[in-house]
Amino acid sequence: MDVKLYVKIINEYIADLIIYDYLFFGVAFVLFILLVLISAMLYRKIILSILIMTLAVSLFIVTPTAGILVFHKFLYSNTVTIDSVKKLEYSQALLIKGTLKNTSKLSFKRCRVTVNAFKVTGNAIKDLIYPYKPFKHSSTLLKDTIIAKKESINYRILMEPFTYSKEYNLSVKASCK
Repeated sequence: MDVKLYVKIINEYIADLIIYDYLFFGVAFVLFILLVLISAMLYRKIILSILIMTLAVSLFIVTPTAGILVFHKFLYSNTVTIDSVKKLEYSQALLIKGTLKNTSKLSFKRCRVTVNAFKVTGNAIKDLIYPYKPFKHSSTLLKDTIIAKKESINYRILMEPFTYSKEYNLSVKASCK
C-alpha cells in the first residue's frame, strides 16, 4: 500500500479524537510512568520489579485501546435496522433500505453504515463461521446529515454486483461519530 494512504488514515483517526480519548491517553501515560517508577524503586526484588514492569507495559497498550472502544460504544450508541431488501431485476444488485436511530446522548455528524451478506447452510459449524467471513459487503457514508439525539434517518445501500442465488443472511452495523 501507499504511504500517503497510511498518512491519510492516521490523520483521519487523529481528527476524530475527542477530549475523552485524550483523557484515556493521559491516564494510561501517567499510570505507565507511576508503575515504572515503582518498578525502579523495587530493583532489589527482581521478580516483583519485572512483574510490575510487565504490568506497566501491558496497561500502557491495553488501557487506551480498550477504553476508547468501550467509551465510543457507549458515547455513540445507535440502532440500525433493515426495513426492506429488494433484488433488482435489470441489474445484478441488491437494494437494502433501513433506518438508523441515534440512541446516544450526542448528535452524530457522520455515520458509516455497513451491510454484510453471508451464506446460510444446514451445517451448524459452518453457520457459526460464515457470519465472521461475509462473502459480500457494502457501505455508505452519511456525512452531510446531522442526526440529533433520539432522531432517526433512513438509509439506502446498493450492494452490487450481487449474483449469489442461494440462501443468505444480511447483517447491518453502523459506526457513528
